[in-house]
Amino acid sequence: MEKTILSIALILFGCNNVDNGKNYKQNIIGTWKEVGSKRSGFKMNDSTLVILDSALFYGEEIKYKINNDTLSFYRSNGKTSSQSAILVLTNDSLITSDETGTRTYLKVKR
Repeated sequence: MEKTILSIALILFGCNNVDNGKNYKQNIIGTWKEVGSKRSGFKMNDSTLVILDSALFYGEEIKYKINNDTLSFYRSNGKTSSQSAILVLTNDSLITSDETGTRTYLKVKR
């Protein structure tokens, strides 16, 4: 419920766009936490995502690339492992959608 309310609020207040300008990389870089989670989820660097909230995968780095409104993740062999549509990307909020559903993240560190 909290995720849905936050997603609707971001869309209604004009945050429903993906910043494709020069601040795009600046907006995605940082530590993100999924709404409703008590732990930090992941840290986005220039070209890698570092997992922070999994005992099994903690510290694992996954390469990513952003093309228009799609966030693609790559295996170590260079093949795409998954993709998520970016619905909202601002300096402090990220909403993605994939085959498993829609997720809302808030930036906890820049």
